[in-house]
Amino acid sequence: MFETVHCKSFEEMNSKAAQVIVKEITNSKKQFSLALPGGNSVKGILEKLAKQNIWNAVNVFMVDERMVPIDSEESNFKQANDLFFSKVKGIHTNSFEVEKGIDDYNKKFDAIKKFDLVVLGVGEDGHVASLFPNHESIKSKEIGFIKVKNAPKEPKARISLSPKSISDAKLIIFLFASESKKNAYKKFADEKTDYTECPAKISMNAENVLVFTVFGDEYAE
Repeated sequence: MFETVHCKSFEEMNSKAAQVIVKEITNSKKQFSLALPGGNSVKGILEKLAKQNIWNAVNVFMVDERMVPIDSEESNFKQANDLFFSKVKGIHTNSFEVEKGIDDYNKKFDAIKKFDLVVLGVGEDGHVASLFPNHESIKSKEIGFIKVKNAPKEPKARISLSPKSISDAKLIIFLFASESKKNAYKKFADEKTDYTECPAKISMNAENVLVFTVFGDEYAE
C-alpha cells in the first residue's frame, strides 16, 4: 500500500497523522513498536499523542539521535519527552545514552527486531533520520541502528536507524511538513531520482507507506 495525503495546513497534517498512529496502536493485538523522529515536523503530532491514553503496550525508540546527553537541547529524546512521554502513563521509552553507546541501543532494538510503525520527517534536502544525500550511511546494509560520522549538519556525530530497518517496518509515515519541502517532495516523487540523492526514497518499496504533505491538492492527480 502506498498512499499520499495532501493536507492544506500543518494542523491538518498533525491531526491526520496522529489519528493514523492512534488507530494503528488501538488495533494492534500485541506489544506495539514505534519509532519517532525529532525536529519541528513532528512537534504538533507529539502534542496530540500526549492527549491519548493508549500507551501501556507501546515500546518507543527515536529514529535517530545526536551524540549528546539526553538532557541536551539538541537531544531528540528530550523533545519527545518534554512534549509527549512525560505526559502519559505506561509508555515504555528507549533513550540513547551516549555513555552506553550504540551497542546498548541495538540490544534494546534486538528485543523487537522490526518496527510496527516508523515516522519520518523529511528535510529540505530529502534526508530522513540522520541519513543524508550522498553520504556513506545511506548505503549501509546493516540491521538496527548505525553510526553516522561527518554528517553535513551539526552535530556531525549521530546514530540513525539503518535504511534496511526503516524499510522493514510494517508502516512508514513520511512528513513533508512545510512549503520549504516542495523540492524534496518533487525528488521523492520523481522516478528518475535515486535514493542516494533523496534518502526518503529508501522506503518507496516498503510494505505500507503513507505520505503526508502540506501542499493542499497542488500535486494531486
